[in-house]
Amino acid sequence: VLYSPQDRTLQTLVGLRDGEITAVLPYTSKVPAELWRGWEVLLRSPKPRPFSLDAEAYLFLPDCLESHRKRNNQGVVCTLLWQDEQPLGFIEFGYRSRETFSENELELVQSLAQQATLAIQLTRLAEEAQQAALL
Repeated sequence: VLYSPQDRTLQTLVGLRDGEITAVLPYTSKVPAELWRGWEVLLRSPKPRPFSLDAEAYLFLPDCLESHRKRNNQGVVCTLLWQDEQPLGFIEFGYRSRETFSENELELVQSLAQQATLAIQLTRLAEEAQQAALL
């Protein structure tokens, strides 16, 4: 999910569910970041943050919570994507089997977030280079 600091919104870049690329509600269109209370929690979390869908349901947007429950997720791990010390967005992993995660699993989430950040940065640089070439 990408964050736009200009209009303070969140929007899904890509979703993956059971191995298939899919839209992830409610983020298919831009959503004001302040509507998702979990965003503020993530901004204060220096590393991946597990969320309990039962105990912390109040942090989720209703559509997002409903989507997780339809998939029988018990827990979610989210971590911010950072670029130049600014939030770029976040990556989220839902789990059906449990709501607690080992340190190794959280480190894997952090590594995946770093790779996603790099991919986004490279894509943006390529788009900028293409625009410059067209000019």
